[in-house]
Amino acid sequence: MAIFRTIRYRLPFVISLFALLPSSTYAACGLPYNQTPPDIEDGWIAYPISSNLKYPRHLVLDTEGTILIADRGTGIVALKTKTDKDGCVSEDSRNTLIGDRNLNHGIALSKDGKKLFASSAQEAYVWDYDAATGKVSNKKTVVQGMNGDGHTTRTLFIPDVAPDKLLVSMGSEGNMDMKCLERDGGCAVRIFDIGSIPDSPYEFSKDGEILGWGLRNSVGIGESADGGIWTVENSADNMKRGEFDIHVDNPGEEVNYHGRINDDNNELKGKNYGYPQCFTAWDLEDIPKEQDVLRAATNDPNPGPTDGNFWTLEIGQQFSLQPNRTFNDTTCNKEYIAPRIALESHTAPLDIKFYKPDDCAKSNFGCDFNNTAFITQHGSWNRPDPAGYAVGYIHFTDNGAEPRASVKQSEDAFQAILEPEDEDACPDDCFRPVGIAFDKDGRMFVTSDSTGELVVIERDNGKGKGQSGGGSNSNNGGGDESAAGTVEIGKWFWVPAVVAGVWGGLQGLAGF
Repeated sequence: MAIFRTIRYRLPFVISLFALLPSSTYAACGLPYNQTPPDIEDGWIAYPISSNLKYPRHLVLDTEGTILIADRGTGIVALKTKTDKDGCVSEDSRNTLIGDRNLNHGIALSKDGKKLFASSAQEAYVWDYDAATGKVSNKKTVVQGMNGDGHTTRTLFIPDVAPDKLLVSMGSEGNMDMKCLERDGGCAVRIFDIGSIPDSPYEFSKDGEILGWGLRNSVGIGESADGGIWTVENSADNMKRGEFDIHVDNPGEEVNYHGRINDDNNELKGKNYGYPQCFTAWDLEDIPKEQDVLRAATNDPNPGPTDGNFWTLEIGQQFSLQPNRTFNDTTCNKEYIAPRIALESHTAPLDIKFYKPDDCAKSNFGCDFNNTAFITQHGSWNRPDPAGYAVGYIHFTDNGAEPRASVKQSEDAFQAILEPEDEDACPDDCFRPVGIAFDKDGRMFVTSDSTGELVVIERDNGKGKGQSGGGSNSNNGGGDESAAGTVEIGKWFWVPAVVAGVWGGLQGLAGF
């Protein structure tokens, strides 16, 4: 009986030890991931709030805080969120705002919130939109003539400083599209006047003013604090320079600057960014020198450009695939616009959005990330070691005008928040981020198309409430999961030790 008296007397002590466990250990935010959970950097929280969307791409928030998602295969989905007493965000309700399976990627909202724009592979449309009632009406075609195979995403963007302008991006019809040597082809971001939408649709190539061209597939468009327009460019695959295969680590993806759209003296408006002749250097060791390419092509032991000098490449500069005496790396770097930052090859950046809260001190990410550019990397398919599958950021200067890093510092410019636990498992078992949007509280919402998820990313700020990896749900895209989700595994590692220690102490006290 002494044994049981000892256990009885010690039991409150054991219970009190478990009471000391932090509450965040017992309840993490969000749903399980539909794949192996990504690694989350220290100081950040990321968790799914929806896990059974069809194929979510870009997204915006309306004036009521409803998230509007271009969900390929469905149309436009309207998703409302709620926040509980612990600060956890979850899906409150969801409905199909526009049922149209042809709407595959682009979405934008006028600055007054009363016009909703969305795109198919061929056209861009507009509806009257009432955020209070969640209703659309009066559909019109705004831009047409974007037919073509290859890249079928038509990104839409309305700048804050030019709310009467709609930017539309159209990519190439293939990996190496020679039609893009002409200004009236695709491979461009064009500007359309939506201050007064005409009765007849604009023709993409005929009526749109060129913001930038020579762009293979600029899927992401963002606006910095000073009104500058930035795009992220998906560069070419299966690349050779002359006879030399360089496709594994080249070319680099691009962060391109197009100037301030409301600046009448914008010298970058209408400029060519090089595709399909000039590409961005990422791994310099993998790119053969011009003279070696020329020597192999001509059997001339002493080849040289017409000016007698070869260009010495640096990271982020542009190179020619087939350099010759009249068109070479010098041509690329003197006559075309190079990126401001290069990104790792084949990472496939699909969105860029700037964190620009009204009051950074009261916003979730705080002032350390004010004016920072956040970028999604959808991930590679064309290299032996997968790359990308990440959400991260590039710090900009305090006034938001330029990246803090120079192009020569491109290798360290992009800092990941969310990235694969095991890149070798990608793409099949990885989160594949696409679109970015911020809410009024400064929280970031990110879509993952192939996994059907919507994820919220926040700063931890000492709350310790979110998943830092969490659990996984093997049922891709399905299931009515509880918002309680899975606990953060990392916070449980010491619980068995506590239990074992307490049990061992009881054994000693009880004489077991």
